[in-house]
Amino acid sequence: MRSERPSKEAWVALQYWFSIQVSASLRTHIQKVQLIKLGRERAYNHAGKVKAIPGIYVSRKSRTSIGQKFGELNLHKWHTTLEHIAREINPIVNGIINYYHKFRKSDMKLVWIQLNGKLLKWIKWEKGLGSTAAGKYLHTKYKENPNLFAHWALVHP
Repeated sequence: MRSERPSKEAWVALQYWFSIQVSASLRTHIQKVQLIKLGRERAYNHAGKVKAIPGIYVSRKSRTSIGQKFGELNLHKWHTTLEHIAREINPIVNGIINYYHKFRKSDMKLVWIQLNGKLLKWIKWEKGLGSTAAGKYLHTKYKENPNLFAHWALVHP
C-alpha cells in the first residue's frame, strides 16, 4: 500500500518553491499548486556518481490544456495579418511564460513548437502555400522581426 504522505524530497522541493515565491514577492494560488509535478532530476557529483535531487516540472496535463487552448483559438481560420495575430496572442503567451518558466524552460518547448505549427497552418490556409513554402515564409518573418511573437525568443520557427 502506498503512503499518502509526501516524500522528504517533495517537502524540500516545496520549501524551495515557497522560498523563491517569498523572495520574488509571489503568492501561491491554492487550486493551481497541483499543476506543478514533483519529480526527480539527476545531477552528477565530483566523483561521477549519480545523485537524485528533487525537481519541479510542468505536468503533462498542464501542457496538454495549454495546447488545447491554442487549438480552440482556431488561428488558421483568422483572416487577418500575422502581426494582428501576434498582438492578439502575445498577452496569452507572455502570461504562460511568466507562470510556467520559473524553473524549467525545457518542459514547455513542445508547447511552443505546437504553437509554431498552428502558425504554419494559418500560413497554409491564408496564403495558400504548401508546407515547405509556409515554413520558409514563417522563417522569413522571423528573420525580419524576431520579437514578433513572444515565444520566438525561446523556440525559433
